[in-house]
Amino acid sequence: MAASIGSDASGRIRVAVAAMSARMMAESVARGGGAVVALDLFGDGDTRAAAEAWHGIGSAGALRFDDAAFLDALALLARQNDVAGWVAGSGFEARPDLIARGASVLPLFGNAPELVRRVRTPGWFYPWLAARQVPHAEVSISRPAQPEGWLAKDARACGGWHVRPAAAAGPACGVGRYFQRRIEGMPLSVLFLADGRDWRIAGIARQIVRPLGGHAFVYRGGVGPVGLPPPAQEALAAMLDRVVPGLGLIGLNGIDFVLRAGEPVLIELNPRPTASVALFDRCVNGG
Repeated sequence: MAASIGSDASGRIRVAVAAMSARMMAESVARGGGAVVALDLFGDGDTRAAAEAWHGIGSAGALRFDDAAFLDALALLARQNDVAGWVAGSGFEARPDLIARGASVLPLFGNAPELVRRVRTPGWFYPWLAARQVPHAEVSISRPAQPEGWLAKDARACGGWHVRPAAAAGPACGVGRYFQRRIEGMPLSVLFLADGRDWRIAGIARQIVRPLGGHAFVYRGGVGPVGLPPPAQEALAAMLDRVVPGLGLIGLNGIDFVLRAGEPVLIELNPRPTASVALFDRCVNGG
């Protein structure tokens, strides 16, 4: 019997994952028993080993997507008619327009482009959190008069490469640029599945953030699962109860937060699968 649309000859669901580096998503799908096509900038050996096929979609040296290469790869998969859809991973924070164009070529699994744009627009997202009484780090769109204790960030970047002390940065300008007050405490992240209203935590991890080269706050990995004291767990659940249905989040998402005096304080929301998926495959894949 011929394979159905979106599955291979053995009946496994076949999906495409696209990101600057698609390795962790590709490995997660493969470990969950699915068939995966990887689209990224690197095409390293681990990614190719996990994926049934790989397509280059940009420059690894410049860390930049090639729009035409990405859309051509999706168009090829659409013509082959054996991929159910695609998932947007890291790097698409700055490109909701490219997510939308990709979704017009091949079905998108995950949050809509407009939701990604809103979440990654600090002037919209953090006031939205405040209106819903979600504890979050203090944010300013313009450079604070006293920049000590503040960080300069770019909401449309990832991995912490963009984060630097506010005292070393000029006035914020451009979409996504903002300043965030630094919070002392344990840096954590929660990976969760959502269906637009309900949610389920896949796992909580402690983030490893260390200097690398001239960058002071680079994400270097995570350790998990991490348990929280019951009051903190309840506060995190209350946060998700407000954020998930309020935004209509779907699929795998991540929230970075700091545990300050026993209370989770939201730093940022990633409306996509995060790197911690590598820690929680069994939860994500129903094991």
